[in-house]
Amino acid sequence: LNRYTRRYYASADERYRLTLDYNLAFYTVAAGGKTTFRQRKSDDLIIEIKYSADDDNDIDLISKQFPFRMTKSSKYVQGIASTLLNI
Repeated sequence: LNRYTRRYYASADERYRLTLDYNLAFYTVAAGGKTTFRQRKSDDLIIEIKYSADDDNDIDLISKQFPFRMTKSSKYVQGIASTLLNI
């Protein structure tokens, strides 16, 4: 089970949308759907930039404004790794 807080932002022309996920928490769910409350928290911030395929050519101009490297991320995979695999 994953839980997080999300904030939404949009460019003035609304062609680009940005989501910021933080306060990530992951819980182990036992067989039968019972939550065991084995919680792992993460200080990670996940930023997603969303846009239509028509606006793909301009995304480099936006992504270069961030002071970090763009990577792929999955909150689901991060939750599995931190709760079941103890990583």
